[in-house]
Amino acid sequence: MGKFYDEIPEYLVKWISKQKVFWVASAPLSPEGHINISPKGMENTFHIVNPRRVWYEDLTGSGKIPITIMFSAFEGPPQIVRLFGRGTVHEYGTPEYAKFLSPTNRQPGSRAIIVVDIHQVGTTCGWAVPFYTFKAHRNQLLSWAAKLENVDTESPTPLPEGGLRSCLDNLPGITAHLSDDPFKLGDITYPVDDISTPAKISTPLPPAPFIDTKSVMMFSLGVLFSALYVRFSGTLMG
Repeated sequence: MGKFYDEIPEYLVKWISKQKVFWVASAPLSPEGHINISPKGMENTFHIVNPRRVWYEDLTGSGKIPITIMFSAFEGPPQIVRLFGRGTVHEYGTPEYAKFLSPTNRQPGSRAIIVVDIHQVGTTCGWAVPFYTFKAHRNQLLSWAAKLENVDTESPTPLPEGGLRSCLDNLPGITAHLSDDPFKLGDITYPVDDISTPAKISTPLPPAPFIDTKSVMMFSLGVLFSALYVRFSGTLMG
């Protein structure tokens, strides 16, 4: 059921571009380290440069350990796609970062560009992944980061603490400052996320199948008489 490719096939390029979420995973070199996996979302943060290179915009958060990227289908035909590659981090404020994103195109809280040079692509069936209906992207992170960046341009400070300077296993984290290249976002307002849970729809039970009582009784009597006939016939013959 699984297939492997040396690069991203054309049909997967179109499929990947339609996905709303992906996961980034990595394993440390040290046997004592943690295997890390982090879900990613946000519209327009994942990009395919060519069949052997992709990049995504890393937003403010607590995890920073790439790289295997996985996509999974939650609607339509089942499918799981994994992109295996070597990641390169270009922090915000560096010339390399600017080659991918201009100040006006970056997301609030964007702290790095993660470029992944792919050496293998794997697909599997995904038959056990359930169906889910996409509701919307969350705005809470963008809203929080936009406020933080606007305050930071007035009084330059490093990115807030909370796991940004170091990550799992005390590995060094991203050290970029939001104010290395100050850019005031202006008064951006994001809609408040609707976190309500949709009401469950009760499905009526199907009607009970019609049972013909007379037919059941006749069948039961037939079985009984057949059994008696077999038993007494054997006794008489004996």
